[in-house]
Amino acid sequence: MLEEIQKGAVDDENMDAMLEAMFAASESNGTATGTAAAPKKSKTTPKPKVPEKSSAEWKEDAKRLKNEGSVNEALVALGHYKKALANEAQAEELVQRKELCQSIRNEILIANEQIMCFSFYC
Repeated sequence: MLEEIQKGAVDDENMDAMLEAMFAASESNGTATGTAAAPKKSKTTPKPKVPEKSSAEWKEDAKRLKNEGSVNEALVALGHYKKALANEAQAEELVQRKELCQSIRNEILIANEQIMCFSFYC
């Protein structure tokens, strides 16, 4: 393909398609020419999935683990508590913003009607 492009034997319409095919081949092989083998991917262990709990549940877990003497696990649970608390605050703020946007949209409709009435009577 590259030789055909360099010789100019390919018209402009087919040029894009050939270049895309060449780039796709190079991405799948991991090299620009497509002749070398793909590099080996290192195996990484996926992070353990954190269960979805509310901030109150994480707080209770942190207290329970602290009382049991598992300080490291209690600190991890406390970190999850802080993240859950932040997520809940963000969700609450989002709800408030949506309510505010809806009230503004309602006011816009009323304002447009008032503009039409004002322009009609003045």
